Amino acid sequence: MIEAILFAITIVMPNLFLMGLGFFMQRRGEASQAFINQASNFVFNYCLPCLLFFSVVDSDVDLYNASRIESRWLCYYLSFVFWS
Repeated sequence: MIEAILFAITIVMPNLFLMGLGFFMQRRGEASQAFINQASNFVFNYCLPCLLFFSVVDSDVDLYNASRIESRWLCYYLSFVFWS
């Protein structure tokens, strides 16, 4: 239980720190709205897709079982779409 809490803290705290840093930088006038828009576009268009890709590549997933589960959900979804 403690390990799960520590793991969650190690994931959440850096994000909260960066959000707080951005908040205080904007309040002090060190980050303009144009900079925030550019940084947001860069993060959402380049950094997050790369992070997602490398997270999937580094994961230890049994592809056989994962494909069976995905195909089952795809069949459920298609049957719902076609019969409703």
